[in-house]
Amino acid sequence: LINLADEVGDVCNKATGFFYKGNYFQDNGDIDEALNNYFKCLEIRKSNCELARIASVLQMIGNMYGHKGDYDQAYSYSYQALAIFESEGDYSSAAHIYLNIGVLDSEREEFESALENIDKAHEMEARNENIDSIMLGNVYNNYGTVYEAQEMYDTAIFYFQKAMDLYELTNHKSGLSHGYNNIGICYYFVGYADSTMSYFKKSLEIRQSIGDKRAISQSYNN
Repeated sequence: LINLADEVGDVCNKATGFFYKGNYFQDNGDIDEALNNYFKCLEIRKSNCELARIASVLQMIGNMYGHKGDYDQAYSYSYQALAIFESEGDYSSAAHIYLNIGVLDSEREEFESALENIDKAHEMEARNENIDSIMLGNVYNNYGTVYEAQEMYDTAIFYFQKAMDLYELTNHKSGLSHGYNNIGICYYFVGYADSTMSYFKKSLEIRQSIGDKRAISQSYNN
């Protein structure tokens, strides 16, 4: 795509080519090379493409810095993307970024801020005419994760179950597998061994059915 775009002088498609290369390296765990390609994409898009495309690559760069644990850069690029999405009225994309910022907050054990940003993600998603059940499930799942990190296991289970109810509506198997695993972990910490194993087994069965090798490995580690 990059070479073809060069031949015809299509700079936006050239940027898209770098974006897809960034996706490829991200999926294969090479964060530095993913960032390299995302920055090449950003350089082109800033001069030649519409704001929404600029915001999408800013968002990916923020995500990559989050994976690297470089929180200052992660917040910086995420908020740049957020400002564009909100100005464009793209509430769905804004919701995703608020959710990601909440994850960053939670990783830094800034739990109050994490919950505030998850609330904002919830509010943004609610503004969409067609609410995305999977996205809303992710919102509830992140609430659960924050409460689990604070050892508030009953509340965490409540939100994990709300997430799973929405994942079931869309047969979102990956979400269901994570939900069963998350609830199993909570039951472990409150001392319900039988429930723990039951939920871990349900999670593993789904992961095996969809061939999620990384998640299967996680299940066996449990």
